[in-house]
Amino acid sequence: MLEQTEFPTSFSAGTSFFVTRTFADFPSDTFTSSLQLTNQNNAFTISGTSNADRSFSYIEVPAVTSGYVSADYSFSVITINGNTTCIPETGDIEVTPNVIAGAPVDVRSNAEKILDQINLLLEGKFISDKESYSIAGRSLNTFKIEDLLSAKGTYQSLVNAEKGEGLRPVLQEFHGRS
Repeated sequence: MLEQTEFPTSFSAGTSFFVTRTFADFPSDTFTSSLQLTNQNNAFTISGTSNADRSFSYIEVPAVTSGYVSADYSFSVITINGNTTCIPETGDIEVTPNVIAGAPVDVRSNAEKILDQINLLLEGKFISDKESYSIAGRSLNTFKIEDLLSAKGTYQSLVNAEKGEGLRPVLQEFHGRS
């Protein structure tokens, strides 16, 4: 197995994860350790294995990482010795989609998904422009076209910003008296 001594910036779900790290102040002969990957929706833990050189190996097999949800995560290395708990390293890591599984993956950002939904709603508005319905005593109100167009502008700006579009430098010359 290829030795990796730094945490990667990304790895694919469904692949092996392995990193060996040494923390001089937290040797593996006196501390235990785990690697925590967390974001607002998910949390995963990889236990650290103690090595003879006082380092820790963080290893996870593809069968386990295939269950990791592709997203951006913060990671924390947690070391424990009795009542002493320390976090010697933190950072960010991206879990990318499991390409080995061969299943289709939606790689659109959240803003792109919402923009697509708004566009679908707008298409429906032009087919049927009713803002409310009443059938058998039940009422249903739909979005007003003005609200959808406003939301579309907002989400289009977000998508453009994510892609680095729409931000262009402006050069301006000033001619004045000297």
